[in-house]
Amino acid sequence: MAKGYNIDIRKKNKRNLILNIIRNNKYISKTKIKALSKLSMSTVISCIDELMELGYIYEAGVGESTGGRRPVWLKLKPDSAYFIGIEFNANDVNGAVLNLAGQLVNSKNIIIRGVKDVNKVKAVIMNCIQEFLNELGEAKDKVVGIGLGVPGLIDMEKGESVKYVHVPDWIGIPIRDEMEKKFGFKVYISKNIHAMAMAYIWHKNYKASQNTLFISIRTGVGMSCIVNNEMYYGKYSASGEIGHIHVADNNKKCNCGKYGCLDTELGYDAIKEKIINGMKEGKFKKIKELIEKNNCELDIELFVQSIEEGDEDSLELLQQLCKYLGKAVNCAIMILNPDRVIFSGNITKPKQFLNYITKEIKEGCMEEIIQNMVIECSDMGDVIGGIGAAAVVMQKEFGFTTKPI
Repeated sequence: MAKGYNIDIRKKNKRNLILNIIRNNKYISKTKIKALSKLSMSTVISCIDELMELGYIYEAGVGESTGGRRPVWLKLKPDSAYFIGIEFNANDVNGAVLNLAGQLVNSKNIIIRGVKDVNKVKAVIMNCIQEFLNELGEAKDKVVGIGLGVPGLIDMEKGESVKYVHVPDWIGIPIRDEMEKKFGFKVYISKNIHAMAMAYIWHKNYKASQNTLFISIRTGVGMSCIVNNEMYYGKYSASGEIGHIHVADNNKKCNCGKYGCLDTELGYDAIKEKIINGMKEGKFKKIKELIEKNNCELDIELFVQSIEEGDEDSLELLQQLCKYLGKAVNCAIMILNPDRVIFSGNITKPKQFLNYITKEIKEGCMEEIIQNMVIECSDMGDVIGGIGAAAVVMQKEFGFTTKPI
């Protein structure tokens, strides 16, 4: 059984390698595929025949002869397969549908801020998936699988969501089995921060970056580590819990039970608390004006807007937040020595954020360690979670994010 299984895996890997080559080349022939893949021509022909039978590729005309037979161009058929991705956190549910070419076909963002009931959160997730299937119509039969980016601790092997502190009763939920039973598709779960990193690395085609840190700032601060082009997960997919590094002697208790964690200074609730306390002292007048003007409650979007409009109090707070963030990120940089660090989240949108955090990194790390290291902010918005969850399915089924060929 083991021998047969290994043969099947090797066959699938060869097929995926060829599919990936076709996907990344506008004009490609069997001869060129053979050269790039380093596979035998008989293997190339066999895999191409299988891919054509599955409907994933097609012959798209012929090229000019260079002395021999005219090359037949092979192309990917984008609408031959679809991948559904859902990612959620305490604030919202983000969904996306990708086609075989990785193009975004559909997306949704559903606010669930304040919802603490497990069944209600699951209902929103399930309804979002069902809406995607309904909107695909007859094409739903081409759905390859569903990816779910889950916050907190997860057991990928069991497909179980172990714990998520922001939804108190979200403990030991067999979410993969529940979704497979309901929809009948293969379901893959991943920690949401790892899914987001998968989206950015894959979607932006950063295959040249062997070692990347992806850092998301939302309800808390999470980090995903790409080491030698492979995602590092750790037990319960808990690698990169940078939000629980001690950065302050503030006597503030974190959700993890410890005190002074980065999350107690940089999580969204912590930022709002700082603003509310500042308002009591007469600060953050611009944010107060925006609240009164829009007749709304305080949220991070208003903080971001006030930064972009040059509010001094907000800029000072952002600079303070970057100092705390820098303490934790610099530890990760010095240990892992990445060639790229990517920040994601609403507070990373203002140009001042990148300036401030770059300054903290340069001042806190050895010059040799960060030489030529790229520091940037994601431009993919909230949909990054859904795209990433869908990309997890693509990775599992087709290996699109494999090492460079």
